[in-house]
Amino acid sequence: MKYQILMQLFLMLLSNKRVTIKDIMARFELPRRTVFRYVDTLSVAGIPIISTYGRNGGYSIAPQFKIPAAFFTAEEFESLNSILNNAIDKNPTDTNIISVKEKLTALKR
Repeated sequence: MKYQILMQLFLMLLSNKRVTIKDIMARFELPRRTVFRYVDTLSVAGIPIISTYGRNGGYSIAPQFKIPAAFFTAEEFESLNSILNNAIDKNPTDTNIISVKEKLTALKR
């Protein structure tokens, strides 16, 4: 379970500009201290995580960090993105669709 959460957290960070600790706590139903440990684990694994403090603070991944997007052509990517956006519009609480969308967005980054 820990490794699944770590992977989902990694993809969540890749697909968003900045994620607050409250967002992470709510998404994975984790206590604050566990979120700190998981973020530290990703950092030790070589993921360049940036911590921003203050009112607009949160966690993000350094902009130069990228995953190769050679899995899809530009047309395939846009088609998948459109399909997922429509599915999320119809069922905004489906966590599986949201997870797939985050993974796809992480690839394009």
